[in-house]
Amino acid sequence: MTDHRFAPRPEEKTAQDAAAWFVRLRAVDGRKDRPAFARWRLTDQKHARTYREIEDVWSLAGEAAQDADIAALIEQTRPRRQKLADRRRLETGRWTRRAACMAAAIALIGAMTALLTSNAPFPVLGHITPTLYQTAVGEQKDVTLADGSVIHLDTASQVAVALDSQRRDVRLMAGRARFTVAHDAQRPFVVRADDAGVTALGTVFDVQRSAAGVDVALLQGKVEVRRQQIDPKAGYVRLTPRQGVRIAPNGGALQVRALAGDEWGWTQGRLVFSGAPLSEVASAINRYSDRKIIIAPSEDKHRFRGEFKAGDIDGAALVLSTLYGFKTIKNANGDVQLMEK
Repeated sequence: MTDHRFAPRPEEKTAQDAAAWFVRLRAVDGRKDRPAFARWRLTDQKHARTYREIEDVWSLAGEAAQDADIAALIEQTRPRRQKLADRRRLETGRWTRRAACMAAAIALIGAMTALLTSNAPFPVLGHITPTLYQTAVGEQKDVTLADGSVIHLDTASQVAVALDSQRRDVRLMAGRARFTVAHDAQRPFVVRADDAGVTALGTVFDVQRSAAGVDVALLQGKVEVRRQQIDPKAGYVRLTPRQGVRIAPNGGALQVRALAGDEWGWTQGRLVFSGAPLSEVASAINRYSDRKIIIAPSEDKHRFRGEFKAGDIDGAALVLSTLYGFKTIKNANGDVQLMEK
């Protein structure tokens, strides 16, 4: 009879697999594993999401292994890791080098996750202290960096910024931001979000994370957008003003599109849509309020062109219900459901 006492839960198995891929791809001969990795990542959205979470933590870690605070945290986990190792030896009769590498990777990622999800200040990582900026639901604010660049954070957004004499790195952790980049030819300004990497010298552009992927929209200057891991053959694109591109979570070619005239009006509290499915419309509106518009998946066949005021749940619900003939139901928590009559 099979003993399931030590079998990992599905989410643990996914995290272990993602950590193993993370280690393998960074090995000397890791390039040969990329096709197999791409297949694994595309088989389940949870695979891609878990791997991105590991990348987010590792990206902020920088040279974490050389940092005393991180090293101390990893050292604290040594007894637990040794206990797990002993248990696995009893179960399988062997403890492979690959398994040891995977355990070390998971330990490091676990330590970093504990730091990043706590309220403590970021540790010094590779002589750079990433600084976290964020906004609450319904809030927008400007952040001026030491190099003169300005980040305009949208509602419920979060960025981690690391600047030194050689680099300017930003990780968009959640939401959307507009970057007005001070020109510095010696220090490219790099923004990373999920699988997307955006490189600029002096320019103005938006980056947004959502369930549909990462959207980049260029207002001024030039930027280069490329994938970080998924489908590296997709290459990169260079945007010119009034162009945008979406980096979908499951790979595929990067398709440049022309931007609608007022697509960047969100900084003035205006949400403009040009033929967006209602699920995207509702998602965008909901980000500005604790109350939500709920639309049945069957209504996603509709496309909306128009403009809403950010945070105006009732006004948006009224327009959509009138335009598409929906029945409106207000829930006790203030949410508004829209459904066919």
